[in-house]
Amino acid sequence: MRHFAPIILSRPWIPLQSETPATPLRRPRPAAFLPIIATAAWIALTGCHSPYVAMTVHNAGAQPVSLIEVDYPDASFGVDTLSAGASYHYSFQILGNGPTKISWTDAARQNHTSAGPELQEGQQGTLRATLSGQTAIWQANIQSH
Repeated sequence: MRHFAPIILSRPWIPLQSETPATPLRRPRPAAFLPIIATAAWIALTGCHSPYVAMTVHNAGAQPVSLIEVDYPDASFGVDTLSAGASYHYSFQILGNGPTKISWTDAARQNHTSAGPELQEGQQGTLRATLSGQTAIWQANIQSH
């Protein structure tokens, strides 16, 4: 069976003038883009960014830990398991004022909790909680934005 391509008929009865726009296209003036360019340059030069905290949870113990939860003002995050010697990284924004806290379960199924530093909305920097046996050692390098 043979297949034939469809025949496309041109429309000779429609004049070419009807296929062109009634008014010529206008090109935008370069001055129209100045506010957009100025705004983009201002954002790039000021380094506009939201303040955040880069948090690291490190298991310095010889056994894995599980059910790790970090509470910070108005939110929390967690990880199921952290092997011996492993680290978990998480970034967050501080949306309120209050304390930090970490809780975890060790290999013997004992629950532990350690209070961390107080955080204020708008602060940024780094925060580290090193889990070692039954304690957590906090290191904070936090400053106001």
